[in-house]
Amino acid sequence: MGESQNDPRDKIAGARDEIELTDAQRVELTDSQRLREEIIFSALSVFLSPLPYLSAGFNELRQHKARREMERLSIFAQELKEQMEKVSEDSVNWGYLRSDEFQDSFLKAMETAMRTRDREKIALVAQILRGAVVSFRPEDLSAAEEYLYLVSDLTPQELRVAVSVYTLHPTASGGAETSSAAWREWAQSASRDVGLDIPDLRFALGRLVSAGLLDRITTFGEGDIVFTEMERGEVGVYRITPAFEKLMELVKHEAEEN
Repeated sequence: MGESQNDPRDKIAGARDEIELTDAQRVELTDSQRLREEIIFSALSVFLSPLPYLSAGFNELRQHKARREMERLSIFAQELKEQMEKVSEDSVNWGYLRSDEFQDSFLKAMETAMRTRDREKIALVAQILRGAVVSFRPEDLSAAEEYLYLVSDLTPQELRVAVSVYTLHPTASGGAETSSAAWREWAQSASRDVGLDIPDLRFALGRLVSAGLLDRITTFGEGDIVFTEMERGEVGVYRITPAFEKLMELVKHEAEEN
């Protein structure tokens, strides 16, 4: 028994079998979650049939969509496999892995992966799943599905803006002038790195506020509320929310022994 636990070849073998994408799971997703989409496609095919040039283009697009989704599922499976190979079998929360809660999260992760071409976003989805699978904290397990829906609703560039804020952590303390200067400097750097101009960067930050990852700060000092119009090059001042901290902790969560 001791030899099996110490053999690195035995790491996560069972868990990988539990979560690896199979043809049966793909069929289940197609039948249960994409029936409405198939009905719409079929109806469009009928309406376009009198117009051969449009009908042929539509059918080609439909075939391309199927190939593209399978490629993205393959990327997701590889990312998830790489994530799960980092932990031992003893670190897996098998109760959660076999629960309906995990199955719902897994299906949402697959759906998100199929709907994005961005590999970083797919990798983040896989990291959220891995964080939940190796956690025994009820709060992580209940939040994982919520985070998957949140990530699904954000664009790849918005997620890069969020990661930039979290990594560089521009200050939100020291008064309005100091904070504004720090965020102006961050905005110039993030604009180049992410590929967004300042107006679009401000829009992305607003989306992150709506998603609950950031709070915009309008109060400094002794409670003086600042409602001044932002100047050109300004993006405002923000604070990372506890929910964002919790998400990143889940993504970076180290396997724990139960």
